[in-house]
Amino acid sequence: MKKMDMKKIFLFATLAVALSCAKEQPAGNDGSGQIAPKEGLTQMQFRASSTNPQTRTSLSEDNAILWSTSDRINVFSGSSFATKTDFTVTSLSNENRQATFEGLAEISPAYYALFPAQNGAAITSEGIITAELPNVQNAVAGSFGPKANLSVAYIAAGEDLVFKNVGALLAVEINATDVTGLRLASNSYEALSGTALIDYNDGDPTADVVSAYDYVQTTVSGPGTYYFIVYPGSHEEGFTLSLTKEGHFASYSSSKALEIGRNENILLATIPATVPWCAEFTPGEALEIRGSAEAGQSASYIPAGYWNDGQAKYSDNSDLYNYEIFTLLEAGEPFYFEAEEGALFTLNSSGNAVKAISDGSKAAYSVAEDGIYRIRMYLPDGEAHVKKVTRVAFSEWAVTGQDLDYEGQGVWKHNIPLKRGSNTWDNRYKFNVHFSDGSNQFYGRMYDNVAPNNSPVYGTTDATYFYVQPCDDTDNWEPCFKFPSTYEINEDRYYGDLYLYLNNDYTHYTHEVVNIRDTQDLPDITPGENIYIGGSYEAGQKMVYNIASTFNTTMSDFGEVSGLDGNPYSDYNYEIFTWLEAGEAFYFTNSGNGKYFAPNSDGTEMIKISDPTKAVYTAKSTGAWRIRCDFATGKLNIRRIDQVRAELNYDNAYYTVFSTYAGEGKWSVNGPIVGDPGKYGRTLFTEYIFKIWFNRDQAGNSIDYWQVYGATSTKTGSADPSDDGSYWNLQPYTGQNWTNVFFYPSWTVDPQDNGRYTATITLDMGTTYGCYTHRFTDVTDTRQ
Repeated sequence: MKKMDMKKIFLFATLAVALSCAKEQPAGNDGSGQIAPKEGLTQMQFRASSTNPQTRTSLSEDNAILWSTSDRINVFSGSSFATKTDFTVTSLSNENRQATFEGLAEISPAYYALFPAQNGAAITSEGIITAELPNVQNAVAGSFGPKANLSVAYIAAGEDLVFKNVGALLAVEINATDVTGLRLASNSYEALSGTALIDYNDGDPTADVVSAYDYVQTTVSGPGTYYFIVYPGSHEEGFTLSLTKEGHFASYSSSKALEIGRNENILLATIPATVPWCAEFTPGEALEIRGSAEAGQSASYIPAGYWNDGQAKYSDNSDLYNYEIFTLLEAGEPFYFEAEEGALFTLNSSGNAVKAISDGSKAAYSVAEDGIYRIRMYLPDGEAHVKKVTRVAFSEWAVTGQDLDYEGQGVWKHNIPLKRGSNTWDNRYKFNVHFSDGSNQFYGRMYDNVAPNNSPVYGTTDATYFYVQPCDDTDNWEPCFKFPSTYEINEDRYYGDLYLYLNNDYTHYTHEVVNIRDTQDLPDITPGENIYIGGSYEAGQKMVYNIASTFNTTMSDFGEVSGLDGNPYSDYNYEIFTWLEAGEAFYFTNSGNGKYFAPNSDGTEMIKISDPTKAVYTAKSTGAWRIRCDFATGKLNIRRIDQVRAELNYDNAYYTVFSTYAGEGKWSVNGPIVGDPGKYGRTLFTEYIFKIWFNRDQAGNSIDYWQVYGATSTKTGSADPSDDGSYWNLQPYTGQNWTNVFFYPSWTVDPQDNGRYTATITLDMGTTYGCYTHRFTDVTDTRQ
């Protein structure tokens, strides 16, 4: 075994350094496991060695790589390499430079192998391996982490395993005795670790990183050289190397570009015996909570002057604090805080003091009960105060009134009337926060922003008027707010959504009233009521309510196609796909409670009618239609459906038209399941989406737009026959991409006989399953 040649690239100066504080990130997963043996497996033995400078698990004194008895590898065998088993070391030789592995595998003409063994590893029939290079590597002095050095091998039967590295070595030499942790981050956010698709590539592996971390980190157990395994790549803006010890932080940053090649061994930096540790914290830095139900939420910095403590009715308790956060916590989960420069803080076990920590595992405090909490801290060190919030109320004329609903991250909301009674003072309001210890805190207006008693003009540019701050409850008059006078014509006529922000979304604690609605002119359906269509061919069909709640809105390209509708999932909360006959006047009802609604004469809005005979709008042509509306606002949208099809993604020449409308928002088709042979180098390309073609003129004369419907989560393969159904759920998208496709089920396709199977595909855009979905039934093998 030849020695490693170390490429010395000193990116970080050892004397003149720019200091900041290290950021700690969540640990990656480097777990491994072995699948249970099954029939057809044979006991086998492979001898493993390496021609690479740094292949395998640890470094010897002469920089050769040594195997360990605890090492395990995945072996992929079978005709499509679909069988994955674990092999373990049974013997070592040549001073641990060579190992013999034993395990079970299928007898195959060739095999792939992966080190280290990973439970989540997978392989395609073309030999592309999905595996993870961990971002937390647990390096030891003089070597790298035992689970870090990702490598692959390909052999024909009877050959030895010769592993090839996927990554490269980056080394940091530590001379200081007090360093406890290292973190290396790419300044250009390029991938250093994460999950990749690995191609053996005739012994020169390549990695296509699909889920990346731009950093790697490890603990440090004393002076020595510590090695990170990283993916090859270009880092045009250099790196930041962060060091930690208990309560202290330091960073070395270099903007020097570096190209990292596979198998390279690069010395990045030498850390001197004395590290110029930075101060733990500077008040005013951004601060985020970690390890909690709302991890990532920012705390509010509240320095002197944040509150107007000179006004007469100002009132706050005697807590000493300069940071405050209202946040959701779960019982038994230790949380901590991370500053923008990397300093970490936790509360002591009693929750009444703050202390600095070196990493998140040192978090010492957790709450006893799930709930919303107010946490006050004086940083960089000092007091802490934790109180559970039991209710936040809208307080009219200093009398505790309607409770607000917690929306998350220090925000409360409720739909309230903008009312005024017989006296003009009835419109005054504050907010009242109650705590589990029996105390409460009122929040009112800051005097100096606007003269007392002035009513705001809705949409005012004077945003500071709406700022809230602690005040007492001894005066019903001040410091209160008033609703916009424009909307106080009659008591309970106008309603709006009130938001209270006890966070720093708007630079200060504040509130707003939005989406103001005139209830004299709008329908009175309560959101969530069961609504049914009447007077139509499918009278009695139930509408889908609150369709947005069944969608994964975080998916890329989620939403309506531009031009088809504007803001469909904020403007509409009821939707129905149904069959209408030309000339029939239809309406909607809440089934027996005497409320009726129908489109106006031109179909542009929903109006309330006294009885079904008052329905006037009729379908312009017979066929399937999509109708969506919001009964609280009267917004309405009607589209005729021209065609429904399943289409291979990125290949619209291969599609299946759903020729049969099966009723109540369902379409079906029976026919062969056909993929695109040879697409993108595959034997059979089976990724598909749905498209619904609409027209805008409602008369059915022309198609204007098509809407893509795809998967609600990223798919990596077809579902099992026993899938519970969630695999098939679908939602709208603005375009085509690889993240929202489905795969034709494996039991309906044969790569060697395209179209061998027929099946009935049913697309359900109704309420049967509680969400939009589809199913495969009546699968038939045409060769039988």
